[in-house]
Amino acid sequence: LIRTNEEIANTCYSGKESLDTILESTESKINEVVQKKNVKEFVPIRTVVMNAMDKIEKASKLHGTVTGIATGFIDLDYRTAGMQPSDLVLIAARPSMGKTAFVLNIAQHVAFKQNLPVVIFSLEMSKEQLINRMFSLESSVDAQKLRTGQLNDQEWERLIESAGVTRQVQADDRRYPRYQHLPSFVPNAEE
Repeated sequence: LIRTNEEIANTCYSGKESLDTILESTESKINEVVQKKNVKEFVPIRTVVMNAMDKIEKASKLHGTVTGIATGFIDLDYRTAGMQPSDLVLIAARPSMGKTAFVLNIAQHVAFKQNLPVVIFSLEMSKEQLINRMFSLESSVDAQKLRTGQLNDQEWERLIESAGVTRQVQADDRRYPRYQHLPSFVPNAEE
């Protein structure tokens, strides 16, 4: 890691490469280091079988209910048994199909009903836009009124209340080139 860091620093100081070339090279070198670190040892299949049997037994005691994290969408939870710890859930659709509203509804359910930490990564919207959407969902105040600030007293009260609740959700709008980078930022989410 130190050697890789020195190589990257030397490339930067030389001034011979463009920023894009340096970033691409740096990403490649760091990925090589990470790949070496992520080499997993073989696990006896017996251990995997026992872990799987334990999970199945625990699930059977729940009598077909959600075994993971409930989304708040009953049909989705019924079909998936909730979001499982090993799941990577990607939401994709054409523009204006409700992806953001869907994700924000799940985030609100997980954060507010289950009191679990939530981090939202967005490649399309800024943190402020996401939070304004969440304010609108939580407070039932029209998004246009939030943009213009034209709220009556009751709407202001609901907005203030939703701001307190919304603090439990964190948003990150940095542009990540690859989804593999996201897990490295999650442990730092509470800082």
